[in-house]
Amino acid sequence: TVVSEDATYTFTMPAADVSLTANFEAIDYNLSLLVEPIEGGSAAGEGVYNIGDVVNLSATAHEGYQFVNWIGEGKIEISKLETFDYTMPAKDVTLTAVFAPKTSVLEITQPNFVLYPNPATTRLNVSSDSFMLEIQILNITGKVVYKANVNHNEHSLSVFGLSPGMYIVKVFTETGSMLKKVQIAD
Repeated sequence: TVVSEDATYTFTMPAADVSLTANFEAIDYNLSLLVEPIEGGSAAGEGVYNIGDVVNLSATAHEGYQFVNWIGEGKIEISKLETFDYTMPAKDVTLTAVFAPKTSVLEITQPNFVLYPNPATTRLNVSSDSFMLEIQILNITGKVVYKANVNHNEHSLSVFGLSPGMYIVKVFTETGSMLKKVQIAD
């Protein structure tokens, strides 16, 4: 016989032994999954679960996208793994699988070169790990005060006629250009 369906029940003990049985029913909680942006991919594992259930969630990126992370309410990161086990709490939950467009990275190698001596008094030597096409020396205002077509990995030039001070040496190669400072001394 059912004596109460209320969560709280006051029982008055009779003079004889009595057995009471409390019956509990599991409460179902909803796990909703979103995808951001919607074209970025898909998410699997959505459903109705009980507290403590371990749910395997997985995110799959669409072509041109990559998985970033799973986030919960308040944009709090839940996991960086595309597939992981989520333990269901005692509440409805919405998780979002976040994707981002793939970006291609073009590796650019800049030439490396050495200036010596620095400071220079009469000659300046330029040595590069790349084939140098052109060398320029610019004064502090950016005006080109020396320019030479090189077509070598090594070049020596006279700094006679340059006023003492700071200059910029710009080396051009097939893969790019690079700047370094040089001091011209008396």
